[in-house]
Amino acid sequence: MLLLARQPYTLRRLRDRLRKRGFDSGTISEVLDELCASGAVDDGAYAREFVAYHAEDRGPRRLTADLRKRGVDRAHIEAALTSLEGRDEGDTAETLLRRLAGRYAGLDAPVARRRAYAALARRGFSSYAARQAIERVLGDIDGE
Repeated sequence: MLLLARQPYTLRRLRDRLRKRGFDSGTISEVLDELCASGAVDDGAYAREFVAYHAEDRGPRRLTADLRKRGVDRAHIEAALTSLEGRDEGDTAETLLRRLAGRYAGLDAPVARRRAYAALARRGFSSYAARQAIERVLGDIDGE
């Protein structure tokens, strides 16, 4: 309970933490079953909160990868990502790139575009959304 009081955990992360602390698997299963039944551990709620918090600086691919790394199953991830429906990924990438644009000031245009593209790709934006954002923020990407 002390672990959950500090931060939310997914079922898998909590199981791993308890194993590292030396609890046997029977005890862990029993405790986790009770926590899930009481709603104290809910991977679906965790995924929804994670997506809501990180949607401004990460694309859907990165959100999916981060949640999978934390042990959230595909169904919960897809349900959480539905909250992003109706949002334009290109607009989100553009907003983020405008915040990061100072990093590219003073660089040659091709270098700035390449670095901006890499930054957006690392954050999980599609190539289309990244190119769209770069065109809007840094100029025409094909005009080189």
